[in-house]
Formats: sequence, structure tokens, C-alpha cells
Amino acid sequence: MTKLYQKSEITFAILWIVAYVVLSSYADQLSLSIGIVKSVTAVLQIVMSLILFFWIRSNNLSEKYGFCKPIIPARQFLYYLPLVIIASTAFWGGFGLQYGFPDTLMYVISMCCVYQLTDIDTKPYIFAPPGVHEGGAYSQMKACRSILSMNVE
Repeated sequence: MTKLYQKSEITFAILWIVAYVVLSSYADQLSLSIGIVKSVTAVLQIVMSLILFFWIRSNNLSEKYGFCKPIIPARQFLYYLPLVIIASTAFWGGFGLQYGFPDTLMYVISMCCVYQLTDIDTKPYIFAPPGVHEGGAYSQMKACRSILSMNVE
């Protein structure tokens, strides 16, 4: 895994994304056959997240991937407030569970792992400084970052 990462970080990320998509699709099918939605998927994604997390720590890449303590405390950031408001809109009209408790729990765990996996795979390329990831795919990443920065400004 380390040799592939050192050879091409973008290829490494793409292979992890493909593995995530393919394995999660099969895991979803197995979960449905078991009868608990996302049960196998949640376990698979926890394992994938842990593998990546420990691999990142063992290769001293924690700071690059954001596994470090922030310099400024979170309470000083106002941009969290709109995110809380947006997240709360799902509860404004009340809520009902589509699945039972075990299914809902597995679904929440799965979604947390999805966030973690996609964040690890994409963050270094979207927010990379210009010139860091030169190559064919870099121009596409730079275009995506430019579009994102236009939306943020």
C-alpha cells in the first residue's frame, strides 16, 4: 500500500474509492439478505476506515489528512452555526424512523464511515496548494478546487 501511495497518490485514492464502491455494493446486498440494513456494510466500512487510519498514522501522514488537533478552538468558528441550522432542518417537521433500531444504528454507523472514507480519499487533492500534485489528473482537481473556491468566496 505504501509503495502505491509513494508512486502515485491519486492512483492510490482512486483505487480506494473503487474498492469502497464495489465492496459496499456487495455488502449492501449481503446486508439485505441477512435482514438488517447496512449491517455488513457498516462492518466493512469500519474495517476500511480503521485500515486507512492506522496506515496514515504509521506513515506519519496524520497532519496531511487532518488527524491533528486544530490550532483554534471550534467555539471560535462561526461557520459551524449555519451547518447546525442546516442539519436541524430534517427535524423541523418531526421525524419518523423508516427502519427499526438495529437497521437505523447500522445506517448511522455506515454514514459516519462513508464520510470518513471520502474525506480521507479526497481532501488532500481538493485543498492541495497549486503544484503539489502535478500530472494529468491534477488539472481536473485544480478545476474542481477553483469551482469550490468560487462558491466559498
